[in-house]
Amino acid sequence: MAERARPSWRAAACAGAVLLAVGGCAGGGHGKDRPRLAESDLLLMLTILPARYDNTAQAELDVRNNVHPAHEAVVLVITHVFTPRLGKYVYYVQESAADNPNRILAQKMWSFELTDKHVIAQTLYQFNEPGRWRDGYLNKDLFTGVQLEDVQLEPCKLTWEKKGEATFTAVHDPNLGPAAGGAAAVPEMQLSATALSVGDYNFVRKGR
Repeated sequence: MAERARPSWRAAACAGAVLLAVGGCAGGGHGKDRPRLAESDLLLMLTILPARYDNTAQAELDVRNNVHPAHEAVVLVITHVFTPRLGKYVYYVQESAADNPNRILAQKMWSFELTDKHVIAQTLYQFNEPGRWRDGYLNKDLFTGVQLEDVQLEPCKLTWEKKGEATFTAVHDPNLGPAAGGAAAVPEMQLSATALSVGDYNFVRKGR
């Protein structure tokens, strides 16, 4: 399978998307209201995020349109877990082939926080021994014991901004280096109540 067709955050997390100005509250507050409004934005985003997603419709459209390489049809499961070593708001993310749930393509941990500049920041981790945590969304207590030595910190971070009532977009953290693409670059992730885009993979929410 060609690299462009690899699903999920492997391509998106370090793709170097446009550097959007996200200083202050994404909700547009001013002065003393900015931290409170930014916290409410974070909680709203994290209420929407956990779900089961798939991009089957996108993969089928590629086949009908004879696109090469086509996007692989994958299932993405995102669930909140209690993992105090990695932060307060931590999520286990597992990606598997849509036609074979036993073929696990990736496992990640996503940690979110509100920075002292009132920016929603996302840190990404990969497991040193993925097999230990396989299908962990079925036994979330497993993640209480995750230690820092169980994961590797990925070099790219994302910052999130609220767009509209309940849509959020993520871009490469500008503090970690310049991004490619300039103003024409697209967000690395986009989340709404019904869908999640990661790079050029378009996932549709299929349930909690």
